[in-house]
Parts: sequence; structure tokens; C-alpha cells
Amino acid sequence: MAQKKSKAQVESNMLAIAQELLNGDQTNLKTLQEVIQTSVSTMEVKDPYGLLEVEEVKAKKVGIGSTIIEMILAQPELSNKEILEAVQKKFETAKTSYACIAWYKSDLRKKGLIGPRVFAKKVKVEAVTAE
Repeated sequence: MAQKKSKAQVESNMLAIAQELLNGDQTNLKTLQEVIQTSVSTMEVKDPYGLLEVEEVKAKKVGIGSTIIEMILAQPELSNKEILEAVQKKFETAKTSYACIAWYKSDLRKKGLIGPRVFAKKVKVEAVTAE
């Protein structure tokens, strides 16, 4: 089993071997390759700017439009206002409006993926006269 070396020791070894290579001595070339592979395999991956998470989101293609479509398909009875509020919570910088959501609903209706709109029927109330 290989002995663990400190970061300073690894850097020192790499610099010494690199200097030997510059001077024309390639006997330690394999050692340099091993040191580099070992140091790279033990490196901690830090992501201070959240770039890895962004790449993951891009791979999944999670966007405002696909989120709206998923919500409408899952719960077609939700109002445009309810969908808009949920989208604005998930995507804080979203500039989505009621019109956008209405467009998605209309498009899904045209494609036959959701049913027609349901309106509450107006009931005529006639005054009952007491005789």
C-alpha cells in the first residue's frame, strides 16, 4: 500500500522530477505520471460557484415551460394563478405571466392532452312570489 504524502511533498516531488525532465533525464518520467495520477485521483472537487449543479440541471432540461406543462398535465384543474405562484416560487427570476400559462393550457388542449375548459354554469334564479 502506498504511503500517503502531504500536498507539499507531492508538489516538491513533481517539481524535482519536472526539473530532471527539463535537464534531459527521463528516468523518473513514470514516477511523475504516477504522482500526477495519484494526486488527481485524491483531489477534492470544490464547487464554490455551483457550476456542477448548473450542469446537472442542464442535463435534465428543467425549465419553466416544461415545469408548467408537467403541472398542467398532473393537475389540469389548477387555476392559472395557482400555477403561476408555484412557478414563481421554483424559478424566482421567472417573468412568466398568466398569458404564458394560458398559452400552454390552450396548446395542450389543441393536442388533446387535456380536456376542454369547464365553466361554472350560471343558474337563473327566478323570484318566487308568495301568494
